[in-house]
Amino acid sequence: MLRIVWILLFLNCIPDGVFCRKFTTLQLVSKVVLEHSDINIVVCPAAIEMALAQIYLGAGGETEAELKDVLSYPGKSKYQVMEAYRRAQNPQLKIISRLFLSSGFSILPAYQKMSKSYFNIDAESTDLSDQGVNKVNQWITSKTKGEVVDLVDPFMMDDTAKVILVNAASYEAFLKFNSAERNFYLPNEKRSVRVKMMDVLGNFKYNFQSKLDSHIVAFPYGNSNLSMVMIVPRTFRGIGNLEDNLEHLDLQQLKLKRVNISLPKFKIKYDQDMAQPLVDVGVKSIFNHPNLTHLTKSKEILRIDSLAHSASIEVNERRGRSSASEDSELEILRSRRRRRSRSAFKVTCNRPFLFAVVQGTKILFFGRFSRPE
Repeated sequence: MLRIVWILLFLNCIPDGVFCRKFTTLQLVSKVVLEHSDINIVVCPAAIEMALAQIYLGAGGETEAELKDVLSYPGKSKYQVMEAYRRAQNPQLKIISRLFLSSGFSILPAYQKMSKSYFNIDAESTDLSDQGVNKVNQWITSKTKGEVVDLVDPFMMDDTAKVILVNAASYEAFLKFNSAERNFYLPNEKRSVRVKMMDVLGNFKYNFQSKLDSHIVAFPYGNSNLSMVMIVPRTFRGIGNLEDNLEHLDLQQLKLKRVNISLPKFKIKYDQDMAQPLVDVGVKSIFNHPNLTHLTKSKEILRIDSLAHSASIEVNERRGRSSASEDSELEILRSRRRRRSRSAFKVTCNRPFLFAVVQGTKILFFGRFSRPE
């Protein structure tokens, strides 16, 4: 079973331009993985994009132009851009989201109408004191059916907080695995640990990319149009070179090949304020002097102070009860797979590697697995 659980985006705005250049998802995630080495990481560019689109709905002037450039969807008007954004979304990726504005600011009806149309959500004015944060947390817990509790920390709030945007996404898919215990190597510590490794055999998209010195394997999730991409360094100490050259990753060069890929079970939860990575790739207006005149008519200027991002992913196998006859059939199937796997190209994720969940070549989730926990 692969299960991508819940994601939070938190925007803290305080009263208070530089125009943005376009950037790629790889440039953004590179800022994250290079900042923190040798730890497990996962981020959700799809959720970050949705948060920026919600801000775009309320933006005007230079801020609107900046975010239009960032989102990079075709169209001259905001309506055309948002229609293109809507068409590009994957219905299998469920994202719930809501913008909470401090009760001292009124939300424009036009913004509410557009938000309901494009995101099937509305914004709400509420007290953003400790009691108000509890209300936000209760909403998140309700929408995630108890999966997420107390996600917004009241200590992150202060008297200047004006806006919270919470954003959660989930996706589940099931894969058939054979599993066995094997070594996972920790090059920096010159040791290995035993982990449960899962074997997946099939005709998958594959390429060895010399600039990354890494194997790239993409395998689908059942009947969905999403795939998981494993980016595995050729050498045990190759993760550093891979991350330094990540912008050269090319998912369009993958070709079908018979591959037997072994990957560990893992579960990652990672929190990161995405404000600085976004500033580093050129998104600056919304963090300085944004024009949010299509969100509220308040004369008080708001700027986005932080964009805290929390994501988790779980990759696991799913087992159920089986009868004696089913066990016998399964053993025959495993025997056949072992014979076929001998002729397949072998890729083993037994060292630090990168991974992504993609729709075509669009990256929805991206992460690094460095160590079993």
